[in-house]
Amino acid sequence: MSSPLRSTTCLLTNVRITRFAEVIYETNRYSVPSKFAYRGATVGTCDDRIVVIVDGILVAEHQRALGKHKAILDLVHFIDRLSFLHYGVVLAEVLRRRRFYRSLHSLLNSYVDRNPATASKRFTRVVTLLENHTMQQLYDAIDACARNGTDDPKSITTMIKQASGLDDDPLNVFDSEEWRTDRHNYYYDQVAPTAHLQLGDLD
Repeated sequence: MSSPLRSTTCLLTNVRITRFAEVIYETNRYSVPSKFAYRGATVGTCDDRIVVIVDGILVAEHQRALGKHKAILDLVHFIDRLSFLHYGVVLAEVLRRRRFYRSLHSLLNSYVDRNPATASKRFTRVVTLLENHTMQQLYDAIDACARNGTDDPKSITTMIKQASGLDDDPLNVFDSEEWRTDRHNYYYDQVAPTAHLQLGDLD
């Protein structure tokens, strides 16, 4: 059985995913989907990319961090975890990053200013849309709702579905990976087509 890592140019390292759903490689932290916390994984460094493999499946891909003690965190990886943090979502590290998306920062601040007690719940409902939509689609939906004078999560959800041609039609099949443009493209386009590496080579 072949490993998803097929490039002889990739350096492989066995690691354990932390309880914070991160792998640590060369002092830098990289997020993975939170459901993989505590699991064993293989980190592959391919040129300027980092890929994380769990049980032969590619679960995360990031730009490789420059320097030491950096954190590369993908908001999508934390969606299910944030939904359990309630008020803590406002203080979660992933939301305090300088690279965090301006539109979502503004939306979060608006919710906090209006009602801190419900801000986390409302914001999490919006962020969860990233499970099936791109960041650009979410931007557009937030902006369209803002022009209509609303930032209600239900309105944003309706807007993004309408813009995606999904609406509430149960017969409309949606493949999220066709829409997402920021995950795994480098790996599948540049790394996967090259020479095979067997799982046994990782031992």
